[in-house]
Amino acid sequence: MVRKPRARTSRVLLVIAEPRLAAADRTWIETIRRRHDPNHRVVPPHFTLVFHAAMRQEAAVAAHVRRIAARFRRFACRLRCALTYPDSLSGQTYVSLMPDEGFAALVRLHDRLYTGPLKRQLRLDIPFTPHVTLARFATPAPAKRLADRINARDFAVRADVGAIDLVAYDGAAVTPLARIALR
Repeated sequence: MVRKPRARTSRVLLVIAEPRLAAADRTWIETIRRRHDPNHRVVPPHFTLVFHAAMRQEAAVAAHVRRIAARFRRFACRLRCALTYPDSLSGQTYVSLMPDEGFAALVRLHDRLYTGPLKRQLRLDIPFTPHVTLARFATPAPAKRLADRINARDFAVRADVGAIDLVAYDGAAVTPLARIALR
């Protein structure tokens, strides 16, 4: 019996940066996420740098991510406010922590990653706004109430970004493929 070669299937890849957080900040963020984010067990607090890229050439993507990471120095972020935003794809309203310090470095890293083999994956209909998701709600009102409660606190979460992760996502679980240190 002659077997046909299996067609190579695409996997959904993402590039994320899981920042190093102080223990108290991680506990605070994870407490909110456990209550309000169904994905809190799927992936830790992170910045998404490359969104859902269906790719067959994982090795080429990994090599590209390594090349880009080698050009960036580790950097610090400060997350000092929470914002709500509607997600037109899911219909939900999200609450996220926003970096005021480190914002430019995250944007530049995102922009450089979307070159080479990821160039065609860039979606111009989705603006890139670096954030760490805390919660998602079916309607905007509870999202706004949570953001207002968070912003009533005087806080500054230090988030050090020293590596980026290439991961596969199947809709239910994240599988780490490579952790790549920034220089």
